Amino acid sequence: MSRAVWICVMALLVLLSPLNAACAPKTSVWRTFVMLRELGYDVGFLLDDTARLKKHIKCFQEQHDLDVTGEISYELMKALAGEFTNRAMTTYFKIFEAARHNDAAAVSAWAASGGKLNPQNGLGETPLHTAVRNGNREAARELVRNGAGDYADFEGNTPIMIAAARGDTNMVMTLLMSGSNPLHKNSQGVDAVDLALAAGHVQTAEAIMDLMSADAQTLRRLGKSKDPSRSIPALYQLNRLERPNGEAYDLLGKALQADRMHQNAVLAYESSMFVDPHYASANPGIRYRLAVSYYVIKDHAAALKSLREGLESHPHDGKLLTFSAWILATSRDGSIRDGPEALRLARKAASTGDPRYSALAALAAAHAENGDFDSAVSIQERAIAKARQSGISPGLIKAYEKRLADLRQGAPVRQ
Repeated sequence: MSRAVWICVMALLVLLSPLNAACAPKTSVWRTFVMLRELGYDVGFLLDDTARLKKHIKCFQEQHDLDVTGEISYELMKALAGEFTNRAMTTYFKIFEAARHNDAAAVSAWAASGGKLNPQNGLGETPLHTAVRNGNREAARELVRNGAGDYADFEGNTPIMIAAARGDTNMVMTLLMSGSNPLHKNSQGVDAVDLALAAGHVQTAEAIMDLMSADAQTLRRLGKSKDPSRSIPALYQLNRLERPNGEAYDLLGKALQADRMHQNAVLAYESSMFVDPHYASANPGIRYRLAVSYYVIKDHAAALKSLREGLESHPHDGKLLTFSAWILATSRDGSIRDGPEALRLARKAASTGDPRYSALAALAAAHAENGDFDSAVSIQERAIAKARQSGISPGLIKAYEKRLADLRQGAPVRQ
């Protein structure tokens, strides 16, 4: 915002003051906010709460019988929005600082606590912009993995445009893995390739153009690569190039899931089912994979919904039955757990002549949820023996043994 606009805003506020006490921001905090903004500090992220914005605007208009319209009133509305408290400033400051200092662990902890990943500062930039501008690939990758969006700042520049202008090819590929659109143009009508070439970064520009100019057959081949930095951007571009289809989005979801980008995988799987319902009906695995990603991001209700929808058309699918029983028996959310239903589904999943170790583990958990720990211990022992025969990782065997010890102590399974 220009200094002239701020002067106009403050003049208008003075003319219309005093505000009703129920509507007015605290004077000291308000003055601090204005001072910080004038000094160039990134405090615009305090204004990202639309609900509070509308509440304050409505309150202001009713107090002064105003019908505020036009650009200047937009700035005024932003100035009046939100609760300008030290707590809010400290809260959003943490995610920007994590991005600025390449602290991937802090980004992960922020996301796990439910913190917003896309607050915008006074320039409209998000934490992802900050990470990219500082060349902090680990923080950027963690932001992307947890679902940070491809937002543009107030000048229309997205993070991938900043990376291209810096000649940071590795960062460009990281952002392409999140689905960033390199063809997006900013307010001056230029895209990421234009910015890279203008700054003399020919290699970065060529990396983007190679992907954008590839034909569908080449993109499909690249999409099968075991290297996610090649497969994921190729599959995103394939979906831009061709008419969207269920299989292409499913392949993209698998690649994202394999790289632990579960927020993005959810969008890919949901897109697959939306654009091609027949593909989803014929492939119950997509419901299972969607449930896995939802489960990892701790949305057990959504995971269970996906599994139930899969069971409607494939009622005997072992994976869908096992995972449904597991969630119903072990979720930390008491409103989701259902012991009798978990036991019914687990018994059905384990009813084959040679049940998988995972089905036996789910059955043991279901018995424990219903208070039958003797059966739970016996079946968990069978699950461990079956797992050893299957040659699974020592880490999972150890987890199974720890669960067995808990069951022997009468503790139900909670995940």
